[in-house]
Amino acid sequence: MRHNNTCTSAADCVSQRCQNQKCTATTAPHSIAAGRPLTCARKPDGALWCWGSNSYGQLGDASAPQVDVRNVPFQAMGLVGAAALDAGGDHACASTTAKEFYCWGRGDYGQLGDPKGDSTNKPTKVPAGLPAERG
Repeated sequence: MRHNNTCTSAADCVSQRCQNQKCTATTAPHSIAAGRPLTCARKPDGALWCWGSNSYGQLGDASAPQVDVRNVPFQAMGLVGAAALDAGGDHACASTTAKEFYCWGRGDYGQLGDPKGDSTNKPTKVPAGLPAERG
C-alpha cells in the first residue's frame, strides 16, 4: 500500500513492488536470509515473510507442498516473536525471543531437528534437549 510516496505494506517493501517508494521503519524488513530456493525476511515485530520455491513447504505458510514458486512474500504461520532467522537448502529456521527454536521445510536429512526426518510446511518447534557443548 502506498501513502504519500511511502510504502506502508511489509509485503510491498520486501517484494520491491514499491521500487520508487520509501519503506517506513515499521514495515521495512529487519533482516533477510536466503537459502538455495527461498528467501525469508524478519520484520521488527518478529513476523516472518518468505517467498520462492515451496516444493517441501519451506515457505512456512502452511500451504500444501509442491505449490508453484511464489514471487511475493507470504507470512510464515504460527511463529511469534522471531529474534533471528536463517535459511538453507529447502528449509529455514528461526529462534524466538522466548529462546525457542523453530524449523520448517525439507527434513529428510534431519535438518529440522526432528528425529523422524519429516518435512513440514509450517514452523515447528525443535524438541528441547540439544546436546551440551563439548570442551
